Amino acid sequence: MRNVSNNINRSLIGNILKSIRVEKNIPMKKIASALKISESTVSQIETGKNSATKEKINEICHVCGCSFDYKTDRKKMIDLVLYIYAQYTNLSTDEMNSAIEEVKNNPFIGCSYARFEYYLILYMDGIINQNNEDVQLFKRILEIGKSSFSNKELSIYYDIKALEKMYLNDSIKALEYLNQSRLYDNEFLMNHYHYCSIYLNLGYYTLAQKYIRKSIEIAIKEVSFERLCYLLLNQGVLYLNTEQYVEAENLNLKLLKESKIRNEEFLKYCILSNLVLISLLQKNYENGFKYLGMVDQKYLEDDYDLVLYRILLHLFIKDYTLAKNIYVNL
Repeated sequence: MRNVSNNINRSLIGNILKSIRVEKNIPMKKIASALKISESTVSQIETGKNSATKEKINEICHVCGCSFDYKTDRKKMIDLVLYIYAQYTNLSTDEMNSAIEEVKNNPFIGCSYARFEYYLILYMDGIINQNNEDVQLFKRILEIGKSSFSNKELSIYYDIKALEKMYLNDSIKALEYLNQSRLYDNEFLMNHYHYCSIYLNLGYYTLAQKYIRKSIEIAIKEVSFERLCYLLLNQGVLYLNTEQYVEAENLNLKLLKESKIRNEEFLKYCILSNLVLISLLQKNYENGFKYLGMVDQKYLEDDYDLVLYRILLHLFIKDYTLAKNIYVNL
């Protein structure tokens, strides 16, 4: 029987077999007994110290209740990981989700040389799209196989781990993962974008400005115009938080025109929310009501900040009855 490790890194094969066994919750002893080999031999296969023939791979997978797919091209799957991440970066949601669904509809990839790319894509889907997926399982599998990743894949993996922590409002852990991501690739736009988002939220405006500039530089180089709009929105928030209201208003008004041209409803809502707040801070209540009236009703009802701005606007013009009614209906 030809030794498979002549063509495929035997450490990768070992990690794949180990992660399949761990996922299926099968003890090493059962594998050893079925193959009539020692547990130490199974361990040596899983750690890559011992070569695994195609026959052994098939036997181990059979015990685990699956069949190994030798047809999947791992290089194509690595390219697909990079493609999906690029679509996420460019806010090309339809293209990203279409590629993800194609992978999810082919579960055989999960038992192939591209197993860890498969689970990295599932993990990206679970975090980016906030799906109710078993991301803890995905991470357990990825921790076993991350040693086989390229630098770009590792950078993506840690950036998505950072994003998961950002959604949980754990900025400290998110920054730790971003630092790890940057060790493997320092030119991914989303890594820098996530840095500036965290530092904006923490109020570290000098650091936020540093990463906004770097992100804009990368976005322009990569012609990532959709993401560039959100970067400029972050710049507007920074102006707002540092009381540069004229600069904040001018930038948001420019972005408002761009959001209409691109028909970007969510971007438009974010911009209008900023403009309402700027109007409040500048005591220009007429403008505040004008921008509030331009917000889509679905955002107006769901965003508590906007509800608060609306109450304040009515209070400042001494329309206490309406302010009270809005508050009561919260």
